[in-house]
Amino acid sequence: MVERENLAGALAEALAVPRIHLGDLVRTHISQRTEPGIRAADMSSSGMLLSDGLLAEIVGDRMSRTAPTGFLLDGYPCNPAQALALDDVLRELGTPLDGALTLRLSESERVRYLRHRTALHLCAADPTHRFHPETDTVPDDGICIICGGALYQRDDEEHVRRLVGEHEARLELVAQYYAQQHLLLELDASGTSAEVTSRGVGALRERRR
Repeated sequence: MVERENLAGALAEALAVPRIHLGDLVRTHISQRTEPGIRAADMSSSGMLLSDGLLAEIVGDRMSRTAPTGFLLDGYPCNPAQALALDDVLRELGTPLDGALTLRLSESERVRYLRHRTALHLCAADPTHRFHPETDTVPDDGICIICGGALYQRDDEEHVRRLVGEHEARLELVAQYYAQQHLLLELDASGTSAEVTSRGVGALRERRR
């Protein structure tokens, strides 16, 4: 099993295209205090999820500024409304999708993934700073050794399982949307990072022929 973030980076590198990560885009707008970034910061500080319209605006801004001829979009879209908004952006740019990759895990791999995630210690200031008891030294004082933020753990496994299930249900609707357009590529996400990356690269290259 491989983390989605690591797989996306490896796939983009292998295909020689930029990886466009939704989280990175949002953080850049927030740090630069752009108008969408200010709205995103206000919504986040209020405990609200970022709206589909705001995310579409942020992704559309990135795509229109650089208009890459090839790209790997990571973390977006997460629901059918976002998929429709992305279609509108790409249609205006004349850059249609080659394919939409969805990762599939067996039930045993999903359970292992959930237990791995609930054991992680995350930084409240930057959730990309993470520490796992099996591979990292977790600070005893609960302070991130990278940036000084407070560390926390996700809720218990059953709660995380419910949240993941809800997220997967939304993503399944996105998968159905792209399947209807004959763009969906299903990838077995079990195995080593190299194995999953190789399968993903093969599937995407085959689709681009």
